Amino acid sequence: MFELHINETTYLSYIEPYHAPALYQLLQQNRDHLAPHVPWAVKVNDIETAREVIRQLRTMFVSGDGLGAFIWHKGQLAGYVGLHIGEQRDTAEIGYWLGEAFTGKGLATLAAEAIASYAFQELGLEKLHIRTKSDNIRSIAIAERLNFSYLETLSSEKGQFKVYQISREQWPSNGDRRAFEHRIDDEMALRLIEERHATMLFHIIDENRAHLRQWMPWLDITRTPADTLDFIQRSLKQYGEFKGMNVGIWYHGQLVGVCGYHEWDFSNRKTSIGYWLSAASTGKGIMTRAARAIVAYALETLDLNRIELRCAVGNDRSCAIAKRLGFTHEGVLRAAEWLYNHFVDHNVYSILQTEWREQTA
Repeated sequence: MFELHINETTYLSYIEPYHAPALYQLLQQNRDHLAPHVPWAVKVNDIETAREVIRQLRTMFVSGDGLGAFIWHKGQLAGYVGLHIGEQRDTAEIGYWLGEAFTGKGLATLAAEAIASYAFQELGLEKLHIRTKSDNIRSIAIAERLNFSYLETLSSEKGQFKVYQISREQWPSNGDRRAFEHRIDDEMALRLIEERHATMLFHIIDENRAHLRQWMPWLDITRTPADTLDFIQRSLKQYGEFKGMNVGIWYHGQLVGVCGYHEWDFSNRKTSIGYWLSAASTGKGIMTRAARAIVAYALETLDLNRIELRCAVGNDRSCAIAKRLGFTHEGVLRAAEWLYNHFVDHNVYSILQTEWREQTA
């Protein structure tokens, strides 16, 4: 869902479990090519092992130890690029590999350049390293093209490695900040909520307490940025385990709200969604567009069959979104939620995959 576009034919994406078949196929086709420099690749002998590789990469991301991304070219999985963040959290090592059919096109250089820009501009890292075997001429050439400076040569039982380095001050900035996101239109995008967003998100909540308190039940347990960080960490754990997801809504480059799934129930192929928006951002169609995007992702990409949306009776704006998206009103749950000092009834809306396909055909 989250992509960082490099050009018209090439982009990076967050790594998702449903990428396992494509990863397995790429590794099977490139066992001999990758074996000298990516030794673990030859151990991926089935799709389940590919899923385990993906689980490990997502765990690395959720724990804050790094970021792995797949490289896509003309709709095909071409390779991998990643950041392995150091213990001090201000440096990282870039790693990358490509399938043989995708070499010689400049893709690894483009991918490494994109992930480096992301590391400096979005993650705020101070230094990046590239470590490569001394005989890996192509990898060394990438470091040199990106103006990394030779730092040292290291020896180990695995051979000799050359290490290259560049700092944030040395990295050329063209002012073009690119993020991993689901671009909805020219005005807005969805991005995964991460730990670095905690203070920003808390300030939006704090500035909108009166507005949100009308219908959101969690204001009294969100008193400090630490409370928001706790929410984000729980959300990331859920995302890492492929059980759900919460995303920030960016409008003209500013975070204005959150939407997401409470839980993905793959056994019954269903989920439920929720959302909120800052007061100043209402009335612009922002939430309808955001909700449409997460509904489409659940029913089309995740192949879920049912999405449920509950909103309090009287919350006319939220109910209107359900109606605009073609949800069916199933009924009212009486006294379904305790909202600070009173019970509220809930309208229950749902949409099925077949209904979504009919209205989007």
